[in-house]
Amino acid sequence: MAHTDNYVLSCDIGTTGCKTVLYRIGDVLENAGAAQAGYPLLLMDGGGAEQRGDDWWDAVCGTTRRVLDKTGVSPHAVRGMSFCCQMQGFIAVDVQGRALRNPMIYMDGRSTAQIGRHLQRGLLKVEGMNLFKLLHFLRVTGGGAATAKDPLWKYHWMKDNDRRIGRACPCSGMLACRHKCDASQRLMPEIKSVKYNKDFYFLPRARFSFRQ
Repeated sequence: MAHTDNYVLSCDIGTTGCKTVLYRIGDVLENAGAAQAGYPLLLMDGGGAEQRGDDWWDAVCGTTRRVLDKTGVSPHAVRGMSFCCQMQGFIAVDVQGRALRNPMIYMDGRSTAQIGRHLQRGLLKVEGMNLFKLLHFLRVTGGGAATAKDPLWKYHWMKDNDRRIGRACPCSGMLACRHKCDASQRLMPEIKSVKYNKDFYFLPRARFSFRQ
C-alpha cells in the first residue's frame, strides 16, 4: 500500500472484545485491514457485571499493532482515530485518571436498593417511580434514570458499597464527563443550561463540571 495514503483507525470496544479496522481515505473508504481481541465478562451475584479496564486498553493497543503490522502502514499515515464504546457504564478513577476498580458495565443491575431509596418511594407512583420525583426528572433533564442499570444509580451503589473508593474517587468531590453529550446520556444535566443538577446526586460535597 502507498505510504502517501491517509488512513483512519476505528476501534469498537464492545462487550465481548475489541474490533479494530484501518480504513484508507480516498474517493471512498476502503477497508485496509482488521484485527480483533476478546476479553472476559465478569458476572457477580445480585446482577453484577464488570470488566477489567486493563483488558480494554490491552485489546486496543494489541489490535492496533496487529493491523499496522499486517498492512505495513506507518503510524504517521494514520490521520485520525474513532472509538465506539459501551455506554451507561461507570469507571471509578483517582485524580490521575487511574482506574480504582473494575468498571461496572451497562449490564450491571446491582443498584436496586439505590434506585428504590431515591426514586421509588412514595404513595403516588407511575411505573413504580415516585410521581413527583419523576416529574422533576422530566422537567429538569428531559428524561429519567428509570432502571438500576442507569449510571446515576451505579454512582450511588459505589458510594454505598465501597467506602475506600468513595474516599479516593473524584466523584466524592467532583463529577465529570468528557463531553456534554456523554452527560446527557446519563440523564443528569439540566436540558436548558446543560449543567449538572445537584438534586440527582445526593452528594453533599459534590462539585459538577465537564472535562473538555
